[in-house]
Amino acid sequence: MARGKVALAQHLVTTGETAPLLLDEVTAQADDSRRDAVMALLHELSRERQVVLFTHDTRIGTWATEHLVPDRDALVTLASARPNAA
Repeated sequence: MARGKVALAQHLVTTGETAPLLLDEVTAQADDSRRDAVMALLHELSRERQVVLFTHDTRIGTWATEHLVPDRDALVTLASARPNAA
């Protein structure tokens, strides 16, 4: 299923360039094994194209810390946007 969506995204690019993937909460409804499978697939796809994943799920950060390759991949963690309590 995910590869089909990637193929569709590539088909919609009219310049012939490789389209980056921008994903938001792609694993929100996934159980642990499915989340890990999705992340492994996205990591594989990142060899061919840029993959940007936004999530609030700290388990994704843990997965990334354990599996990303420092010379090839990047993990950017943003500070919380929650206002300070008065």
